Amino acid sequence: MKTSLQIITILSVLFLSDGKLFAQQNIYSKVFSDNSGSVQANAVTNTPDNGFIIAGQWNGEAMVMKADSAGTLLWEKQIGESMNESFNCITPTIDSCFVLAGSIYDPGNQNSEIFYLKITAEGDTLWSKSIDPGNWGTVASISQTSDRGFVLCGTVSQNGSPSSKIFITKLSEVGNVTWMKMLSAGNNTNNANSVRQTPDSGFIVMGYLGNLSPFNEQVLLIKLTPQGQVSWSKQYNLPGSDFAFGCDVLVKEDGLYSYFFTIDAGFVLMKTDNSGNLIWSKKYDIYGGMFFATNILPKLHSTSDGNFVFVTPGQLGQMLKVDAEGILLWKKDLFLSPVDVVETRDRGLLVVGNGPIIGVKKTLTTNPQVGIILTDSLGNGTDCIWSNQTTFSGVTIDTSSIDLTWESNYTAHMQHPVVTSGILTSDPGCVAFIGGLREIDPGNESFTIYPNPTRGIFTIKTADVKTPGTKELMVFNALGKLVYSSGQQETGSTIDLSWQPDGIYMVRLMNNNQVISQKLLIQH
Repeated sequence: MKTSLQIITILSVLFLSDGKLFAQQNIYSKVFSDNSGSVQANAVTNTPDNGFIIAGQWNGEAMVMKADSAGTLLWEKQIGESMNESFNCITPTIDSCFVLAGSIYDPGNQNSEIFYLKITAEGDTLWSKSIDPGNWGTVASISQTSDRGFVLCGTVSQNGSPSSKIFITKLSEVGNVTWMKMLSAGNNTNNANSVRQTPDSGFIVMGYLGNLSPFNEQVLLIKLTPQGQVSWSKQYNLPGSDFAFGCDVLVKEDGLYSYFFTIDAGFVLMKTDNSGNLIWSKKYDIYGGMFFATNILPKLHSTSDGNFVFVTPGQLGQMLKVDAEGILLWKKDLFLSPVDVVETRDRGLLVVGNGPIIGVKKTLTTNPQVGIILTDSLGNGTDCIWSNQTTFSGVTIDTSSIDLTWESNYTAHMQHPVVTSGILTSDPGCVAFIGGLREIDPGNESFTIYPNPTRGIFTIKTADVKTPGTKELMVFNALGKLVYSSGQQETGSTIDLSWQPDGIYMVRLMNNNQVISQKLLIQH
C-alpha cells in the first residue's frame, strides 16, 4: 500500500505541476550570423531527432541549416547561383525527408520562378524543380498531402491590373505538376499565404485581396476540390477596418481556425465551419505597425495540449498562446523580428526570427542575422523574451461571398542549382541592436528616391554636401526583413528591387554614425 501511495504521489506531482515540471526544460537563446555577409530565416520545422531545420536566405542565395536540440549547428548549405533566391517555407515528409520551397531567378526569361526541392535529413538534394508561371512568382506555403504528394501556394506578380494573382499547385510525390491554378478577385493585389488539405481531399487557401478606389485589403478564404476547382470563396474584415491580411489557416476536426491581422485593429483569430461560416472571433490588441504586401507571414500552430500558439510579425514581435476558444493564456515580447514558432518534443517552444533590431540611431553596422529563442512550455526563457500584458475581446467580422476568375498557365523545369556548404558563427544571447547615437536633424541631411512609387528600379540622390559620395544602404520590407544591402552605395546609382512584391519598404542611408530613412512604394 505504501508503494502504491508513493507512485500515486509521484504521478500527481508530474501531471499536476506542469509549470514546475517544464520549467526544468532546456532553454536558451542563440544567434547565427555570417561575419562578412547576410543570413535571414523565413521558416522552421522540427526534425525526427528532436532538432530543427531553418530555411531562408544567405547572401542572396537560398539557405537551409540544421541544428540539434541544444541549438548546435550540424550543417549549413547555400543553394543557387544568383542574388535572387530564397526558401520561404518547409514541410517534413512521411519518409523523414524535407521539401523546401521559395523562388529562384531564371536569367533566361528574367523572371523569379517558383522553386522547390527535396532534401534528406543530412541535407543531400534528392530532386529540385521549378515552375515558370509567366511572371515573377514565389511560394508562401507548402505541405504534404495524403497521397504523398504536395500542395503549395503563393503569389505571381505581373504588369497591369491586377498587379498580382494567387497560385495553387498540386504536385506528385516526385514534384511533378498535377495541376496549377491562378486565381484573382481583387483588382489590385491577390496574395495566398497558406494552403492545407481538408478531410475530403480538397484544399483550403488563406490570403488576401486588394482593391483600388477605394484602396483596401480583405482577408480571403478559398475552398478547392481535389482537382483544383473552386467550391466557395469568401472575404472577411472587421467593420471600419480597411486593411486586413490573412496569415494562416488550420484544418481541425471541428472546423477551420484562421489567423490574420489588421493595421488599425490588431490581430484576430477566428473559427469557422468547413463552409467558411463564422463561429467565433477574438481580437488581440497588439499593433504591429504598417504592414503591406508580403509573401512570408508567421503561421498558426496547434500545441499538444489542445491550444494554439503564434508569433506576430515585425521588429520586436510577440508570441501568444490561446486556448481552443481563443481565450488568451499568455503573451511574451520578443527581442527579434519573429518569423515562426514550433513546439518541441518536450513541449518547449522554439521561436525563430531575424536581427538586428534597427533603431532610429546608429552606432555600427551589424550584418543581418538569425536569432532563435527556446522557451519552456509556459513561454519562459533565459533572455531575449519577457512577459507583458495585452487585452483581447470578441469582435464582429463582416463576411461575404466573392467570385474568382482563374487561369492555368505555366512551364515546369528541372533545376540543378549549385549547392555549397558554408560556415555560420553561433553565439549565445540576443540579436544585435543598432542604436545609441544622436538622431539626424532632417534639415542637415536628406535624400530623394525617384521614381517613387516605382516598379522596383529606382535611384537615390543625396542632398548632403558635407559627406558626398558613398553611403551604406539598407532596404527593409514591411515586416522589418532586410531585402537589400550594400556596404558602400554610390549615390546616384540605380538599384533594382523589381523582384520584390508590391508594398511599402523602408530605405535607410547610413554614414558617419548617422541614419536617415524614407519610405518607398513598389507597385508593379
